[in-house]
Amino acid sequence: MLAALAMPRYPHPLGYTCIWLPPIDAPKAGKQDKRLMNLYTSKEWLEKAIHKLSVQDLPEPNPASDEYFSFEYDFTASTHQTFCIEIIDYSGELINPVISNSTLAKNLRKKFTTMDGILVLAEAPYRDRLGHVQSAQKSRDGQTHTDLYQLQQTFSLLRSEKQEGAALDFPVALLVNKWDRYSDIDYANPAKEQSKLEEFINSNPPPPHKGVHDVLRFSVAEGNFKMFPVSALGDNEFVRLDNGDVVEHPKQANPLNAFTLVDAFIWLAQRRDAIDFQQFVEKGTLNKKCKKTGLELLNSLQKNSEQAKQIHTILQSYQKTKTRRIISTLIAIVALLFVTETTMDFRNYHQHIVAINNPHTTHEQFDKAETWLTQYVAAPYFRHLISRVFLSSREQAQKTLMELQAHRDKFLWEPVAIALKANDLPAAKAPASEYLKYFPLGEHAQKAREIKLNAEIQPRESKKDWENFVKTYTDYMNNGNLKQAAKWLLDRKPETAELKQLKDIFKTVVIEKIADKVTLALKEARFEEAWRLLEEYANSPSSLQTVEGTQKIAVLRELVKTLVIKTIEEKITFALKEARFEEALGLLQGYANPSSSLQTLEGFSDKIGAYSKAMLTLLQAYKLLKASLTK
Repeated sequence: MLAALAMPRYPHPLGYTCIWLPPIDAPKAGKQDKRLMNLYTSKEWLEKAIHKLSVQDLPEPNPASDEYFSFEYDFTASTHQTFCIEIIDYSGELINPVISNSTLAKNLRKKFTTMDGILVLAEAPYRDRLGHVQSAQKSRDGQTHTDLYQLQQTFSLLRSEKQEGAALDFPVALLVNKWDRYSDIDYANPAKEQSKLEEFINSNPPPPHKGVHDVLRFSVAEGNFKMFPVSALGDNEFVRLDNGDVVEHPKQANPLNAFTLVDAFIWLAQRRDAIDFQQFVEKGTLNKKCKKTGLELLNSLQKNSEQAKQIHTILQSYQKTKTRRIISTLIAIVALLFVTETTMDFRNYHQHIVAINNPHTTHEQFDKAETWLTQYVAAPYFRHLISRVFLSSREQAQKTLMELQAHRDKFLWEPVAIALKANDLPAAKAPASEYLKYFPLGEHAQKAREIKLNAEIQPRESKKDWENFVKTYTDYMNNGNLKQAAKWLLDRKPETAELKQLKDIFKTVVIEKIADKVTLALKEARFEEAWRLLEEYANSPSSLQTVEGTQKIAVLRELVKTLVIKTIEEKITFALKEARFEEALGLLQGYANPSSSLQTLEGFSDKIGAYSKAMLTLLQAYKLLKASLTK
């Protein structure tokens, strides 16, 4: 049948035509285009079959296997419709007993998901000239029953795989092939042959075809099943071969005298379009693929037909509905955006206003508030529409922003002012830089730049100043001017790590130097100088003293006190031995001088006073004695 569709035939009484469309390009080496390879393999097989038929020989049947042949044909109906149909021949695979039900179900599910219709072929029986079924045919009826029953089972399995309702909305055609075996075909009267087929199916006893006819007919929706008497090759004749076998050959091959060969294909295509059209009309604008399906249907319909007009009306309605849906969706999206934006505006506004009025707000919180207010004020006119009506207008937000910026200006400048007040320029550098980061044109921007510049210059100047300071300090220490060195250290500001280290060194060194000077002064009886040195250390700030130094000075003070009293007593005793009372009294009066640094020595004044009183009594007694002796 497939080869007959691709060969020259007598014209169809209804003007139907069919042309085979063989693949033009052969599959390229290395390219794995499975469909193209299948079409090319199918082409090779069909060309061999055509050659066989052209010499009035029957071609070999296509093999029953997992592979299938695929062909494309162009059909034309008398309704001015053309159909490009891809025909897939499963070559008896669906009744192959080797294939299990599970494997068959898998194959069916895979192959029939995109099929538009099914054509089932069943051979007509042989009949003699009196119209009776030949005895040879009766012997073959058992096998025919078996084959057709397997076909019924396969279709039932297909129906269960593709079930969508009570019956399949799917066109199915039963082609009773080789009709010339059963009937002397009246080519001019197809309706007569159709009636013969109906009588054959409904004859008693029923033929093997009756079972598959009923399964197919009642498994699909009403109007989706039709059977056709078909003779692909026309009348045949029996030829005896040299080996004694009798074979069936077509009487005529060029052109073939086929009967209703293309009718089933055109009916199936038209029925498929009718089903698609009905589904399209029922779903209408609710169909997500309305436009695509409608355009595909229009390609198979006459432009001015009622169906085409109805499709155009539905497409126009679909376009309007789609436009309304798009507009509604856009409105919903815009509304959602406005609601979302307004909700976020309310949350952000109240959050930032609370932060602005909170005295404990951090700089980061101020920064977030200013950023949001700036974006709110600078946003395009279509943004924050609801918020500007019910929350804060652009002018109010601008005013709040200016107040916040003024507050932040003060907030950021305050650490700089504190550092400057403490005369700590390095400490002012970091907050000044932070101020410039957020307010490059702020009120204190110029001052902040000067602070940064001076803070960068100051380390170089400070280094030189420190070197001069250390040199002067060293000179004081080398010259023994410990008091001036101490004052030099105390007057230095600010208190740096280097200065603290120098003070620690001074506290250690000054004790040794004072001890050396006091020792030397005591050796030379310069008691006042020794005591003055000790008093200067005792009266110096505690920051320049150490516990060990204070203890050592206390020991030296006791030593000076002891030596001073001892020396005075020795001098007075020596003067008294030589009766130099006035000299002794003058010596005591000299130590009693208030300007003497020894007056601060503990108990010194009382002891000198007692010595002076006793010496004065001795002096008076000495004078009386001397006067009496003179007389």
